[in-house]
Amino acid sequence: MSLGYAQEKAYKILHSLGSSEGILRERIFAAIVPSLISLADECDRHTSGLHENLEAEIVALYVVRLNNQRAAGDEGTIDATLTSFDAAELEEVAERMVSLCIEVMQQQGDGAFMLGAGRGEDPDLF
Repeated sequence: MSLGYAQEKAYKILHSLGSSEGILRERIFAAIVPSLISLADECDRHTSGLHENLEAEIVALYVVRLNNQRAAGDEGTIDATLTSFDAAELEEVAERMVSLCIEVMQQQGDGAFMLGAGRGEDPDLF
């Protein structure tokens, strides 16, 4: 995974959180699966192109905070974890996801993601 790919995943997470009309728990779930899972996996393998401390924070958010409840019945561990959260915890998780994604999007380097690139738009305008 390159830095640009990590940033695309972060952009998809932000888009899932902000553009859906579902309740917050559903929007968080849509952001986790598959985008945050994929980003956390690359961060865990240190192939994301991100700074190591940011990689560690993303892995901790996914592994420790969002995937820690044992599944009951047909639900998966992510769903079980999100179901156990109250409204304040869901807001805290959403805010943490947004802040980490903003950090990812602000990373500079080879292959950095630029809005408008590849669509005929001038990336210097962004």
